[in-house]
Amino acid sequence: WLSNTYNDTFYFQHEHLRIQNKDGSKGWHLSYTYEETQERKVLLVQELMRYPIDGINLDFLRHPPFVGYDPPLIERFIKEHGQDPRSLADDDPRWIACRCAPMTAFLRTVRKVVGGRTISARVDRRYYLVQGLDIETWLQEGLVDILIVAEEGFGGYTFDLRPFVD
Repeated sequence: WLSNTYNDTFYFQHEHLRIQNKDGSKGWHLSYTYEETQERKVLLVQELMRYPIDGINLDFLRHPPFVGYDPPLIERFIKEHGQDPRSLADDDPRWIACRCAPMTAFLRTVRKVVGGRTISARVDRRYYLVQGLDIETWLQEGLVDILIVAEEGFGGYTFDLRPFVD
């Protein structure tokens, strides 16, 4: 379904790194739960930093989700909470915090690589947390300099930004 011609072979050679859905099936996206996925993305950022650019934009509005019900996350959650997260609602705050940890770790690494250059991140205004994007922590830790709040799909171009400004 996805042409090997125009895509990095890493995706095709690492099927075991794909997101696992709640029902146990494999998703299409590589999961940031795995260090190999994060390392691959960091290599791309390192390559970009060789150019005379002011910064990068991490477009998290495109192609979510970034983590799933991946075995390492499930194991960690069970160890910490004694409960299988697949039995919970997708928006359970404990599960969201667990899902956000890999993406925040990734952003910490990216910040080190980018240094003083600008990092912007574009996120969906509605679903960023369930996608594993803890923008509040990112802003508190200075992991992103510019937050671009948008909405995936058509429409939704008018919405209240006050919660994000606050």
